[in-house]
Amino acid sequence: MLVPMHLSRILIREMADMQVIELSETGGTRKFPIVIGLPEAFAIDRRIKGVQIPRPQTHDLLAETIRALGGTLKAIHIHDLDSGTFFAKLVIERDGETVEVDSRPSDAIALGVADGVPILVDDRVLDEAVSDAARAPGAGKAARIVSLSPALTRTVCMLGGKSAVVGRTPWCEAPDAVVVGTLEDRDLEAIAALRPTLILRQSRTADPALETVAASTGATVHTWHFDGVDDVRSGLDPLAKLLAAGGIAGAEAAARDLVARHQQAIA
Repeated sequence: MLVPMHLSRILIREMADMQVIELSETGGTRKFPIVIGLPEAFAIDRRIKGVQIPRPQTHDLLAETIRALGGTLKAIHIHDLDSGTFFAKLVIERDGETVEVDSRPSDAIALGVADGVPILVDDRVLDEAVSDAARAPGAGKAARIVSLSPALTRTVCMLGGKSAVVGRTPWCEAPDAVVVGTLEDRDLEAIAALRPTLILRQSRTADPALETVAASTGATVHTWHFDGVDDVRSGLDPLAKLLAAGGIAGAEAAARDLVARHQQAIA
C-alpha cells in the first residue's frame, strides 16, 4: 500500500554539509526524517517558496525538460530503505504511458515540490522508518545509543547499557549494533534511520552536521574527551545520568563503583 506523505519541515544549517527534511503522513501521525545535502535543501526551500532566479538551476532544468518532452510528473514514490538510505522513483506520464525513473528522494522532492506533486511512501518503508519513533518523548524515553567512540561504548557497557547501543564504529564492542562509520567518516543517513536518543562522541571539535541529525530525531549529542584520570571521573557522572534517564537501571550506581575503583587504583 502507498501512503500519502507531505513535506512538513526543512531544517537548514548553512555551516553543515548535511541537512534534514521531515516527511509526515497526510491525515495521520507518522513521520520520519531524511538526511540530504545542502544544495538539495536550498533547492527545496527556494522552489517551495516560489523564489524566481534569472537562470534555471538543475531541478528547474529537469522540470522544464520533462514538460518540453510532453511528460507530467505525477508522483514521487519512495519505495525502499536499505541501511539508512532511502530510494525513490519519479513517476512520469507521457502519451498515456507511465515511466518510472530512479531518483534520490531529495532530488525528487526538489523537482516536484513547486507543483505540489504527491509524495507516496510504501507502507513497509514507512513502518520501518518510524518503528523506533513512536516512543513517548522526554525524560524516561528508552535509550537508543549511537556511539562513535570505542572507549565510550566500552564505558556504556560497563554502566549496564550494552543492549541500548544500536549504532557503533567497526571497533566498538557491541556486535548486535549497526556499524555507522567512524567519528570522522560517519554515515549520517544511517544514524538518522536508527532514531537515536543519545549520540556519543569523543572529540574536542564540534560537528554541526551531526547536531543537525540529532535535532531531527530529538537526540542528545554527548561529547567527552579524556586528558587524564580526573576527566574519567568527572565524565562518568553526566554520562550515567543520561543513561539513567533512558531507563538503564543501575547506571549511576555502576558509575560510582567505577569511580571508587579508579580512586583505589591510583591511591
